[in-house]
Amino acid sequence: MKISWKTDGSEGSLALMQGRMQTPVEADVTYGTWADANGRTDFKWEVKGEELFITEEWSIDRAAYDAFVAGGQIDHSPGGVNLPMVETTDHLVWE
Repeated sequence: MKISWKTDGSEGSLALMQGRMQTPVEADVTYGTWADANGRTDFKWEVKGEELFITEEWSIDRAAYDAFVAGGQIDHSPGGVNLPMVETTDHLVWE
């Protein structure tokens, strides 16, 4: 299963997320380690124009992913920071 996000177009969203991708904060590193141990098989990010896209590939289905979110294992606002991202069906492609 693939799940993707893109910046929401708010002021500073591209700069914030590009900075986090280039120099991850502790919450990002903790999430990445956890995700890799719980079914994430690949991860990619890319800037296209004025938007940053993130795509994750998982070996689990969407229901299992949603259960992780509901259970608090996946936090879309790490450290209390609401990330300026929205889910999208525009998935990045691995070459």
